Amino acid sequence: MHQPPNKKKVYKQREFDINKYMRRHIALEVLYIGSAYNGFAMQKDTKETVEEKLFYALRKTCLIAPAADRWEDCGYSRCGRTDKGVHAFGQVVALQLRSSVLCAQSEDFPPEPTTELDYVGILNRALPGDIRVRRWCAVPDDFSARFSCSWRHYKYFFYLKEEHDLEAMEAAASFLRGEHDFRNFCRMDAVNVSNYSRCILSSVISPATGVRDKRQSFDEQLYVWDVKGSAFLWHQVRCMMAVLLMVANGDEEPTIIKQMLSVTTYPRKPQYKMASEAPLVLYKCGFEEKMQWNHGPSTVMRGLTEHLAGLQAEQGIRAAILDTAVLEHELATGAHTRRLALRKYRSRSENRMQTSGSLMDILTQQEASEGSEGEAAGSE
Repeated sequence: MHQPPNKKKVYKQREFDINKYMRRHIALEVLYIGSAYNGFAMQKDTKETVEEKLFYALRKTCLIAPAADRWEDCGYSRCGRTDKGVHAFGQVVALQLRSSVLCAQSEDFPPEPTTELDYVGILNRALPGDIRVRRWCAVPDDFSARFSCSWRHYKYFFYLKEEHDLEAMEAAASFLRGEHDFRNFCRMDAVNVSNYSRCILSSVISPATGVRDKRQSFDEQLYVWDVKGSAFLWHQVRCMMAVLLMVANGDEEPTIIKQMLSVTTYPRKPQYKMASEAPLVLYKCGFEEKMQWNHGPSTVMRGLTEHLAGLQAEQGIRAAILDTAVLEHELATGAHTRRLALRKYRSRSENRMQTSGSLMDILTQQEASEGSEGEAAGSE
């Protein structure tokens, strides 16, 4: 007699119940290469943001509830918003995450870092390759990644040639230090911002030591501008860098910085193009609280190092391919295209005023216009 084949029982996967676990307020330090993303913060019209990818990983790993809202249900806060194409080594977010401790065992809460969930390893296995969590820290319930942050440190990488005036650029950068009204160095946001006063704690230009770069063997030197401030306005760093590059090119004097900071004399921002976003990095965020950061097990730390080294190797191979293409083109045409490399970051044409004349010319015209308007108003 024919026997029907035995059918395997299909077991329905039990749904994970996050409510059985304790939750704790955790800060995460996030590293990302921003080239492929439309900025850090979530946006209504695109899913291609770093924050969107981070929340996808948080839900996928059940560290937050699948339907959790980023603000109300998670107590979420971020240190800063980086623009499209900007990178970060030390972006910090904070939110309520699932703990390893069951609610029924609340007497064991909070656990020691060695017995807590491996937040770094768990999230990095679910994140895209160009986004990584570096470390985590337990923080008080009233901790805010934004409002508890006492300073943000940005790095901007750029090339200079011998004919550029590094000394003038350094002098101009020093004039940015201190508390000033930076409305002439940002993208105006009249709806959300009424106070344009910000404090720059340090502003230093130096050779980018420790950065391996083949191009430095030619006539260009890689530099980095380190700028640290309590907070920054929208596009402030890129606007300041644009003017510094004008000074290095000899298009403006270092004192142009002082002139533009004098908003009583020059209340209207002159129109100029921002510096490129590609060399900008949110390097570190500082907090008044003593942050006890945890990197996770040694295998996780080693894995992150190897992953970053792999990304570096990929970029090195890509650079070698492009370098070969440049050399081949030079041999075939005799054109020294290498001298024109990275023009988009530092060229005279991009960082000049979009209107005719220098920044100083525009400010002088503005001052004269303000004076004539004042005389006309007085005569009335």
